[in-house]
Amino acid sequence: MKTVEFFKSEISKIKSEMQTAKDLLSQPKLDDEVAKRQRGIIKRGKKKIEEYTFFMRYIETNPTKDFLEKESTRLCNRINLLSENLKPIGETNMSKSVYSKYKKDYEKELDIPKLRKQLAAVNFLK
Repeated sequence: MKTVEFFKSEISKIKSEMQTAKDLLSQPKLDDEVAKRQRGIIKRGKKKIEEYTFFMRYIETNPTKDFLEKESTRLCNRINLLSENLKPIGETNMSKSVYSKYKKDYEKELDIPKLRKQLAAVNFLK
């Protein structure tokens, strides 16, 4: 299981990478491709820091491995149950694009993407 120290060290690594990218961006006559890459590093770094901060706060509550296992199982069962209930009317007459749009709207309405994110987070913490 991940620890608070792990997340703190990862956040400090990301911050140093972001600082290096910012230093490169401040240089005059920087190639457009390099600048685009550095801006991407900064953007991804901000998202990772936000995600790792969330994980760190969750780990500070000291969840047990058993709890994480049960939560993972619960989320998997919930996602599978909701996905199995997807049965559009006239399914045989739908094109693939119409069916995929229907499925996306169905999953969005039932917050399945949120459940998948929670499941990924729990599995990452294990």
